[in-house]
Amino acid sequence: MSMHLEKKLHLEEKLHFDPNQPCCGDPSIGDMFPDLLALEPNMINRGRIFSVTIMATGLGVQAREMTVDQAAWVACSRSPHFRSCYDLSLAKLALQQAIKG
Repeated sequence: MSMHLEKKLHLEEKLHFDPNQPCCGDPSIGDMFPDLLALEPNMINRGRIFSVTIMATGLGVQAREMTVDQAAWVACSRSPHFRSCYDLSLAKLALQQAIKG
């Protein structure tokens, strides 16, 4: 699925970050990725930079897509706390993946 299709389908968004907080703030909360343990099907699950969309009907998954917000990546990469935020985001992602199995 492309961003064009997401817009065409008018999918709702679930934010997995606080838009009122700066990207890569201090202390870092590691919110670059959406929470894998709280993904909602048929919605855009939006982390600060990366988003996941899972299209599903019934018991089956028809499509999965990951997208990157390039503007958010550039903005976050300019933060002096970017590396620690990135590392924490990856650590949280790895732990969520381990829990999920």
